[in-house]
Amino acid sequence: MEDQPSYPGAIPPPLNITPDLNNPQDAGRTLSLAMLIVCDILITIFFAARVYTKAWAIHNILVEDGMPLYTFLHVYKNPKALILLYSATFFLMIHHGEGYHTWEVTSENYSQILKWFYANSILSFPTAYFTKVTLLLLIGRVFAVKERVARGIHAFIVILFVAYLPVQIVRMIICIPIRAYWDLSVDGRCLNQGKISLFGLALAIFTDFVILLVPIPLTWSLRVSWRRRSRL
Repeated sequence: MEDQPSYPGAIPPPLNITPDLNNPQDAGRTLSLAMLIVCDILITIFFAARVYTKAWAIHNILVEDGMPLYTFLHVYKNPKALILLYSATFFLMIHHGEGYHTWEVTSENYSQILKWFYANSILSFPTAYFTKVTLLLLIGRVFAVKERVARGIHAFIVILFVAYLPVQIVRMIICIPIRAYWDLSVDGRCLNQGKISLFGLALAIFTDFVILLVPIPLTWSLRVSWRRRSRL
């Protein structure tokens, strides 16, 4: 019986490629890390500026201001930031080798990448939902004089929740047992992640498109100057 070839990484390398786990080739790791750090810094600055303006400058905190605050501070009664937790999963994936070629990542680290990618997928939908709700509440406040518009926006928030909930549930139980998602030694059954991701992407694009379009006809229907419309 012919011995199976051994390789140090999680998968066999391509032909004529010699993997080096001690000095892996950067396949986007540095760029991903830099973008993640910049985004976290910008988010923190903008959020702090908004909190300062609302709480200390104009003393007027509204519901839509509380949504990002909820997103930052209230996760299952744990005083940690949802959006920062979501970002932390990316950092942990990068720490374990995300951004390197898979054949230059050990099986143990690859398992950790999959584990934190699973956590990332669980956090992505709540983060996206609360972000969309914040924007919708802001639009609803601007056009609060139109009762039908306000009701429609609140109805759309409920529709968003109903649409996101089944996707979230499927994401959580994508593999049975769940450990099979990141532990390849576990004998389990997993759903087609590609189709789930495609549906989630289509849902995100559609809802983003709706949120983008909603203010346009409402703004042009206002009896105000063109300059003020453009500001809105």
